[in-house]
Amino acid sequence: MSESPLAKARRLAQAGKSTAAEQCIAEVLRRLFALEVQSLELRRDVYSLNSLNGFVTTADNSEYFFKFHQEEGEETITAGEYYNAGILQEAGLPVETPLFASREAGWQILLYRRVADPRFSDLCRATEDDASDTKEIEPLIAAQQKLDLKVGEILCQTLHKISSQESTAEPIHRLFYWRLVEGEDSAKLGGRVARFYQGQDFALPDGTLLDWESFSRLQWRINGLKYEVSIAELFARAVKLLSPVALARYGGVVAHGDAHNANIFASKDGANSSLSLRYFDPAFAGRNMPALLAEVKATFHNTFAHPFWLYEPNRAESAFTVSAHQEAGLLVVEHNWQVSPIRTGILTSKVEQIWLPLLQALRERKFLQSPEDMTQALQTIGVALFCCPTLVLPLRADAPSGLGSVQNATSSILGWAIAISAAEASQQEKQGETVDNPFAEFRTALRAALG
Repeated sequence: MSESPLAKARRLAQAGKSTAAEQCIAEVLRRLFALEVQSLELRRDVYSLNSLNGFVTTADNSEYFFKFHQEEGEETITAGEYYNAGILQEAGLPVETPLFASREAGWQILLYRRVADPRFSDLCRATEDDASDTKEIEPLIAAQQKLDLKVGEILCQTLHKISSQESTAEPIHRLFYWRLVEGEDSAKLGGRVARFYQGQDFALPDGTLLDWESFSRLQWRINGLKYEVSIAELFARAVKLLSPVALARYGGVVAHGDAHNANIFASKDGANSSLSLRYFDPAFAGRNMPALLAEVKATFHNTFAHPFWLYEPNRAESAFTVSAHQEAGLLVVEHNWQVSPIRTGILTSKVEQIWLPLLQALRERKFLQSPEDMTQALQTIGVALFCCPTLVLPLRADAPSGLGSVQNATSSILGWAIAISAAEASQQEKQGETVDNPFAEFRTALRAALG
């Protein structure tokens, strides 16, 4: 299959050939929208892991912000309506509407009016280095709460039965299931797991190397908590639980699906200067999005994925102390990473305004009935959280990602430890012991909602 124009642009950008990539994108805009480009500038940042964005000025001095999401295999996977802000608008969600959009495979790109409003991720990131002043984060958390309240209401209002076919047609699966398996119709583990990890070596912070077979089959003890599951088992569980057919049983909702904070604009409201948030880049928005996936990406990437390991791995070595060694079939990891104050506030908002109402609605409307249903729903959420960091880029030291975010041994092991902690309850947690970490607190809240 020939390379699509935007795949070529992304390949050129990854190779450091920005000018050639910009010329390629300019030609795409001319052919798609008859826009004569005066200037075009790529903007690469740590949050653009599978996308490119930037600014364009046309011959009539109109200014736009463009963004497109492009990854391997996009021409071979039918993903329905790839870009559709109208879905979100109709449901009552705040969203920036693109002025131009192309949904054609290999040519999917959005152009928005260029705005001066910052992305919410930039405002949050500014508090990460020095989080001692709570006054800085209070308006940010208040804005998040306002958006999450609306999102939670819309999720509950739009919750409805969906068929396996309707679920399968949703583009959200491009972020999860289609990255896990080999081939569109296959349940065989492959995809990015094969490309990123199988046959590769994994470096521990002390320089020890483990091959994938050994690394993936170890159980973990993290900060004294034992997790009776391996990476291989979690990926196998993910293939089973995150298939579009399996997820259909929980119903569908209207949602953005990829609402990490770099896909949210923040603007000031009138005289009181409070912040209002609105979505953009609804690449994975849907009317029949499996309910359990709707807020997974927003939850993980806006809380557990930062600060300073997934997006800025070079900071991990100086910001955290991480050790790891093998011991009787275990990988024993100790680390001092914690969720920052801004992200703790965001997580609390996500739980209270979105997850609890949604799970309660699932129970009330009989999508979840038996204890087995509820256990499986929690496992599904867990492996979806696990997939967020492990499938977005190679989570191993020195792996070439082409994304400007190369992991090191410290950030890699820390990232896997966080992913496992998010996916599975520790042995101590299962035995009813009080566990003081954000992952256990998150699961405790979800269990309470399920009764």
